[in-house]
Amino acid sequence: MLTTAKSAVKLSSYLPVPQFGLAVLSQFGLGAANFTTRLVHAPTVFSSSLVVLLALSFWVQPNLTKAHKWHSFGLLLALFLSMDIRTLDTIWHMFQTPAGFPYRNAFFFSFVLIMIAFEAWLAGPRRIALRWQWLLPTLMVSALILGWFAQRTAKHPLTTSTLALSLVAVILTAIALFATAKRWQTLSLAGIVALELGTNSTLMMAKSPLGNQAKFVTAYRTEYRQMQAVNDPDGQLYRVENQNTLINQAYNYDSKYRNYNDPMLFNFHDITYYSSTFANQTRLMLKSLGLFSKNARRVSSEGLNPVTDLLLDVKYAVQLNAVGQATTRLRSQNGLGFAVPTAFRQLKLRQNSAIINQERLLQSLRPSKRAYFGNATMLSDHVIQDSQAKRYPYLHTVKLRMTRTGTLYYNDTTRQTKYTTMRVNGHLVPTKFNANGELVLRSLGYFDKGAVVTLTVKRTQPTLGTHVHIASLDQARFNQVKQQLLSTRFTPTYHVSGIHTVVSGQVTNRSKQKWLYVAIPADKGWRATVNGVKVTPKTVIGGMLALPIQPGKNQIQLTYHVPGLLGGLLISIISGLSFILWRQRYRHH
Repeated sequence: MLTTAKSAVKLSSYLPVPQFGLAVLSQFGLGAANFTTRLVHAPTVFSSSLVVLLALSFWVQPNLTKAHKWHSFGLLLALFLSMDIRTLDTIWHMFQTPAGFPYRNAFFFSFVLIMIAFEAWLAGPRRIALRWQWLLPTLMVSALILGWFAQRTAKHPLTTSTLALSLVAVILTAIALFATAKRWQTLSLAGIVALELGTNSTLMMAKSPLGNQAKFVTAYRTEYRQMQAVNDPDGQLYRVENQNTLINQAYNYDSKYRNYNDPMLFNFHDITYYSSTFANQTRLMLKSLGLFSKNARRVSSEGLNPVTDLLLDVKYAVQLNAVGQATTRLRSQNGLGFAVPTAFRQLKLRQNSAIINQERLLQSLRPSKRAYFGNATMLSDHVIQDSQAKRYPYLHTVKLRMTRTGTLYYNDTTRQTKYTTMRVNGHLVPTKFNANGELVLRSLGYFDKGAVVTLTVKRTQPTLGTHVHIASLDQARFNQVKQQLLSTRFTPTYHVSGIHTVVSGQVTNRSKQKWLYVAIPADKGWRATVNGVKVTPKTVIGGMLALPIQPGKNQIQLTYHVPGLLGGLLISIISGLSFILWRQRYRHH
């Protein structure tokens, strides 16, 4: 976790301020959260009206000691404050404010509430004073109404009908708990709780964009079959760009599923990835090369181009077909790595400047007086201001003349572009992800030298300035780089051996370079040998591996050892044995 972006420290995360108010009381009732409000709502502590009434009766139960009541209250209060006070909530979540819903520890509060309720049930709820049998339901009804009023100003407030259902549930539960004959009490309470939980589940799922299971099964089988041809059938390690998907047709039309983990679902290696433990140096490296990263947990293949295909070994691009066969196109054949000069190993990427970084990388691999990326000549920039637009009021119509034959790229290093409005010669530029106001390398199409291109796009500023880079990659010169690297390509295979992943292969160093670049994210868990001799992997271009090699043939083996696995296993064994010894001694006494 310390290698993720979550290791960043923000003072605001430790301020001792409350994170929610009286609106939390509404969470004890029905339907207080749903798909629409899943990221913004008070802690989800709903446990049924029965649990809350029993828990309240716990503190007025005459058969329980005051000390026990205070101890239970202290535990419940500590758990509540660990959610409400931001300082404690941050500490609870490993000293980092969690992304998305911030109350991941809410279920602990619910569990303790249920434990207390169960103890009150064993003590006998009818043994409390008659006045409390009236006051406790009244107290809960008042709390629910107060919570309902407190959240009326929210973006998605609870409806009056939902509040009414909660109040009915409390009244029915109170009658069954305190006024029903004992022989009917258990049955009636079970029925009420089942009905209440079912109603709550229905209300919470009501706005969820559910899909079509039958369509998903059919689409999944088709997609899995078509991806089998590129999911390393021979054990060779490479990456694949899945250009479309079939399973999304089974989802609701407004679903925002973006296929981040399809590589795991269909057993192939891709760039697109989502993980709460995503190494931040790898993400920032990919971002600096032009790939779109929405947040600290995600990276996408949006922004790939021939240079990053080469660096990341994106071997194939697959266009899936719902009827018939997939179309597979070769994108790169330079392997998972290749021999590189010392200049490449020493190169530092400039943050967020994709075209500049790619130019420097190509120059380090094959120095050239003529740049690989040629800046397009701006002929004119006509700007129209829309006074009604809030964030992107300026519509630019830019005329450009190509200075190279190749693909033209747009890179806004200041995050001021609305990419969904981008058109080239009147045609909308397609996009897989909404990268508006973010960093991404956008391909504008392939053009010949001298061609005039018209680009229209909305931005936050009236001028493009020097931080917007529009340049084309000289395809012919780039092909020379690929051809040069082809003689030292590294095409390894991989397999799992016990608890280790092993990547191995041979590379012939004909260029007499000193380093082998390997397109595997740098991680301290990797152990490497070259010709049977242990070597220390180095980190290059901000997040990939490099190994020292000799002229001639080099047998490479990379073995991944999970960092801290043996230490963690030892601690677990010692803890388990300690508990067993303590338990035996406790029973003996």
